[in-house]
Amino acid sequence: MGGKSMPQMPPPTDPVVDDKVAESEAKLEAERQAMIRTKSQGRMGTLLTGGQGLTDEAPTSKTILGG
Repeated sequence: MGGKSMPQMPPPTDPVVDDKVAESEAKLEAERQAMIRTKSQGRMGTLLTGGQGLTDEAPTSKTILGG
């Protein structure tokens, strides 16, 4: 009966590469957060009413097609 062999450990990583990867990930996250802020500001700019909605009377007048 054969026993399982021990798994090999991965080779050590280069600290310079690790630093560059961490820096790159931080930069991508900052860009992502900036895009989210921009999108949320744009969405709020399109809302013309508050939570109450419009309080004015709707402009209803008789038209030729409406009779």
